[in-house]
Amino acid sequence: VRFIDEVGNISQVYSDTILFDPSLPPAVIPRPTGSIQINQGEAATQTQDVTVTIEAHPAPIPGDFNQDGSVDASDYVVWRKRGGSQVDYDLMRSNFGKAQVAISQMMFSMDGQTWSNPEAYQTSKAFTLSEGNGPKTIYVRFIDQAGKISEVYSDSIALDIPVPIRPTGSIQINEGS
Repeated sequence: VRFIDEVGNISQVYSDTILFDPSLPPAVIPRPTGSIQINQGEAATQTQDVTVTIEAHPAPIPGDFNQDGSVDASDYVVWRKRGGSQVDYDLMRSNFGKAQVAISQMMFSMDGQTWSNPEAYQTSKAFTLSEGNGPKTIYVRFIDQAGKISEVYSDSIALDIPVPIRPTGSIQINEGS
């Protein structure tokens, strides 16, 4: 890379090299977590219109030992009292001053494959199940303000709309003559 200052002076070339080692485990990136519940956990419903209750939690920050949502001096105190390891200390140092980011969006699916556009996060949502009796599953994923997407969470409910009973009978005109 080369740098150019305001007057147009060009620096020397700077470069660096990294070594990719595929045998190393991938870095664990904390993601948001959450849950979904259809009609307060009912096993079945007789209507396609349901309410889903949604709960999401921001991803934890490595080094947030007191779990207050940020890495600060109080985490150092917790680390010291626990007799923490060097690895924990390094996590705390590398994340010092960082804070959790809020859940900002969610998206839904009826099949776990095709997803709705992201929409603002809320704790409940009216939903219309697809037609036809049988098991129905609603899937949700959460997105935090940093753009991290949660794993898939789901809940199922049986749709059991009763078949209407048709009246039966006969009519006689002029006493059947």
